[in-house]
Amino acid sequence: MKFDELVERFFKQYHTSLGIDLYLRASFKSKIETSTDMQNGKPAKDANGELVYMDIVSDPMPFDLPPKEARAYGEGTPLDKHFRDSMERYEVEYSFEKDEEIMAIKMAMESEKYLVHDAIVTIESKQSKYWNPNKSIVFPDQILCSIAEWLEYRANEGLESTMSGEVLANLNNELKPIRNAIYERLISAIKGEDITRENLETTNTVNSEQPSDEPFDNKFDNNLEEELYDHFKVLVPKHLSKEDLTRYIWGAFHHQKKCNSFTFNNFKNNKLSIQKAWVDYYGNAPNSYGNKKLFIPLLGDYFKQFDTEEMLAELANGNTNFK
Repeated sequence: MKFDELVERFFKQYHTSLGIDLYLRASFKSKIETSTDMQNGKPAKDANGELVYMDIVSDPMPFDLPPKEARAYGEGTPLDKHFRDSMERYEVEYSFEKDEEIMAIKMAMESEKYLVHDAIVTIESKQSKYWNPNKSIVFPDQILCSIAEWLEYRANEGLESTMSGEVLANLNNELKPIRNAIYERLISAIKGEDITRENLETTNTVNSEQPSDEPFDNKFDNNLEEELYDHFKVLVPKHLSKEDLTRYIWGAFHHQKKCNSFTFNNFKNNKLSIQKAWVDYYGNAPNSYGNKKLFIPLLGDYFKQFDTEEMLAELANGNTNFK
């Protein structure tokens, strides 16, 4: 493909939320439901002694069709029809590999003898066509409907709910830094910079792995920082340094910004024993997020030797030890 075509393909992929996160989940912060301290069964508190309120999180969106509704579309209609339809409509590819696509763009630029300035002008033109960095992320209609359906269901069941606007604002705040980081990675490659550096993955993502001066706020569940460290310290020092474990905890539970930049030491022949730490974390949290699909990204979204999409596919086939 030509440089211009590859660039257009790149921006189509990230035009909507689908290309940024295939397993998007809506969420809002509860105003009444506090998290529970798993150690003593009491309401959890942060480092300042303030109550920790739960994040209410949906299943991945768009929701699957109920079997009866799927049959109404015709025999053999998949339950994830809305998801597949959205992928087709917005030309989002399952197998899109970010770095491979970026390098293909870079090679096409060199092959066609583009100057860096001219290449960036083309890139910015396509960016403006498919997504304005100052505007909100585009969410497919099926996802918007799933959000409304989820909030309405909760309200009808007497459960805490909120307005769609709050949920969409949360999703925008989560996805825009990720998409911006991908864009910056493309620009870095065009300028001839080394995009293999681990720290480039988190450019413009608010130092997503780093502890900060602000109080630790576990946005995933109810556990305190020291409790998380106590659980995962079984990996120290053989597979992770103390510093990397702390960075992981802040990245996955506090910042919740995907980075996939951590690497396990002594990984060969130890994959299952390493994964067991996350399996046990899921198994010890019956009152937290009972959905395995929410726990698997805690591992796959942050460590290079694991892949969230592959693990979720294995889960669907019953081939994972997240039982």
